[in-house]
Amino acid sequence: MRHKLIFLTTGLFLFFVVSGLYNIPQNPAAQTYELEVVNVDGVWKVVYAADHSKTGVRAKKNDVIVWTVTGTDASFQFPEGLLLPVTNNDKLKDNSTILVRDGKKLKLKINNTAEPGIYEYAIFCIVDGVFAIENSPPKIIIE
Repeated sequence: MRHKLIFLTTGLFLFFVVSGLYNIPQNPAAQTYELEVVNVDGVWKVVYAADHSKTGVRAKKNDVIVWTVTGTDASFQFPEGLLLPVTNNDKLKDNSTILVRDGKKLKLKINNTAEPGIYEYAIFCIVDGVFAIENSPPKIIIE
């Protein structure tokens, strides 16, 4: 009888432990946002690659943003420490700037220490010597 009680108690304990693990909230998968720096009707803009009428990014920590530069070399400048490189090709100088060549991509993820807020950044389009706009200037909203 004592063995049955130990077995039953152990079984109930394991049931509650295992069932409790299934209720732990999981972090949702990181989102990837595909943007393009492109000349639209004579104006350099930062737009969604799939829909040039759409701008702005609402993201969360660890989400990834990919910019494709089309038609110019471009110099990017971000708030220091906000974004981290995903690959060795995407390393930011002084944790904030990088030059991206025409036709190339820049892939960065939002630092998991970033505070919620609105962060402005700049993209200088070298071919015309102007800054790209989004809703002037481009922004990343971290929720």
